[in-house]
Amino acid sequence: MPIRQSYISRFTHEPIHTVPILPCYTENTLYTAVHSDVHVSNKQQQQQVLKGFGDQVVDIKAKENGHVIVAYKEKGVCIWNVPQQQQQQQQQQEEGLETNKEASEKPKIIKSLKTQNSPPCQLCLHPILRTLAVAHADGTIRIYDKAYNQTHTLVNTHAPISALVFHPQHNDILFSATSTTVANITKWNLSTKQHINYTSHTATITALDISPDGKTMLSASRDTTCNLWDLQKDVLQYTFIGQGEPVEAAGFITPKDTCTILGEELGRKSILYWTIEKQHVRIWNGRTGEFIWELPDAEFLRAISAS
Repeated sequence: MPIRQSYISRFTHEPIHTVPILPCYTENTLYTAVHSDVHVSNKQQQQQVLKGFGDQVVDIKAKENGHVIVAYKEKGVCIWNVPQQQQQQQQQQEEGLETNKEASEKPKIIKSLKTQNSPPCQLCLHPILRTLAVAHADGTIRIYDKAYNQTHTLVNTHAPISALVFHPQHNDILFSATSTTVANITKWNLSTKQHINYTSHTATITALDISPDGKTMLSASRDTTCNLWDLQKDVLQYTFIGQGEPVEAAGFITPKDTCTILGEELGRKSILYWTIEKQHVRIWNGRTGEFIWELPDAEFLRAISAS
C-alpha cells in the first residue's frame, strides 16, 4: 500500500526537566550535570564525577562547604559531599608542607530527601541562609533548613513548578512559577504561611530573578514576554514584548564595576535572555526598556549565567 502523506516534525518543545546540560558554580568550583552524571572541576583543573545511577539529572545546586544537591528524575534529591582535600593538598604542596595522600576521600551521598512519590523539578538555595527549596511535579514545594531538615510544605496548585527564587533580602519570602496555560507566580511568606498570586503570562514561566536592590522581580515566559514586577506594591511594572519567540532564560546583569557593551553602559537592572527558535541572546536596559545588544545564532546555547 503506497504512502499517501508523510509528516515531518519541524519543532519540538523540550519539557522543563530535560535540559541537556546544567551548569552550577561556587567561587572555586564548577559543577556541570550531563544526563545522569555531575562533573566537578575546580581552578586547579582537578576533576571528579558524581555517578548518577543512570537517572536523569533534573537540577543541581552547590554549597561552599562542598555539598552538592542533585535532583534526579526518579531517585529524588540526593546530597553529595565532595571533599575539598585534594585542593587543600595542592595548596600545602605549593607552600612546601607535608601532605597525607591517603587522607583523600571519594565523593559520597550523605543524605536523601523524600520525594513523596512525586519527582522533583526545581531546586533553589537562599543566597544567605542556604535554605533549600525543592519543587515537585505535583505543585508541592518543600523547604529544608541548612541541615536538610524539612520545615515547610507549600501547596497552591497541582501544576508543575517551572521556576523558583528566594528573595535575597527577606529570609522568609519565596517566589514560585507554574508551567500551565495561565501561568501564575506565587509569593510565599514562610513566616505567616500566607501567599498572593501574580497573573500575567499565558504560557510556561521559564525564569524568575530579583534585582540587587530587592525591589523588582523579572519573569520570563514562553508567551514571548518578560515582565518586571514591583515587589513593594505587588503590581506589574513593565512588559518587554519579544518578536514572537519563546523566552527560555532571563536574569539581571549586576556588574560590580561599570560595564559597557559596544559603547553602551549597562545599568544594574539590565536584562539578559535568549530565545529558543532564533536562538539569540538579547540585552535590554531595565530602567528605560531600551534594546542594547544582541548575540545572534547561539546555536548550542542551553543555559546562561552572568558574573
